[in-house]
Amino acid sequence: MMGNTNIANCADSVIVATPPYLPIFGRINLATFSDNTSLYNVTTYNAATLIFDNDKFVEAIKYMKDKLRNGLPVLIGTHYTNGTSNPPNNSNRATRLFMVVIGMGMNGDNLYFRFYDPGRRVINQSYATSPDNKLIINRQNSSIRGQYYDRTYTITEIIKVN
Repeated sequence: MMGNTNIANCADSVIVATPPYLPIFGRINLATFSDNTSLYNVTTYNAATLIFDNDKFVEAIKYMKDKLRNGLPVLIGTHYTNGTSNPPNNSNRATRLFMVVIGMGMNGDNLYFRFYDPGRRVINQSYATSPDNKLIINRQNSSIRGQYYDRTYTITEIIKVN
């Protein structure tokens, strides 16, 4: 995901033949469910409430800014509701989809992070790489979220890689 600058799924031919191995050396969990051990289905996942970790919020923003300023993308886990299939039950149960943060900017007084959704097919590349794909920082509730694909996506975790 991080080594491919094109948007592709496994059926497409533009996938990097030998993506670089990027070992994970940590995670910053920004949001979880109160029960992070049970397996969730569509109904229980969509009904669960996110709990935000205010202490990790500043660390997460600093980590993303540092990586982006050094020209490196950031792998994030995101949460959204109204999915029609069972969630994958990742280690952070609130994480349903992984995306890549590729930039940041300001919209008035609001800092945002630009993202790509590498899980979309090449036919949807313009949507998956749109300049409108922004996750906006909300300092009042220590969340980072934005609209994409007719849903609200919230960053739940940041995957730290070398």
